[in-house]
Amino acid sequence: ETVTIVGNGNVALDCARILCKGTDGLRSSDIAEHALEKLRASAVRQVIVLGRRGVLHAAFTIKELRELSRLPAVATTIE
Repeated sequence: ETVTIVGNGNVALDCARILCKGTDGLRSSDIAEHALEKLRASAVRQVIVLGRRGVLHAAFTIKELRELSRLPAVATTIE
């Protein structure tokens, strides 16, 4: 039920966003149908993004973080 993504770059945030957005939110995207099928069968309920370096070394943009944090049922905590 819990997925931990190690990294604090844009790919890590993209992975988290895909897992948090859910299949209904991804229907209008260009994600492959076989990936949607796997996500539908997924039991993931919690996603943790664990940065290997400090926040000053984050390789994602504020826009990407904002998009993730504004998804329904997503709580963002930075420690």
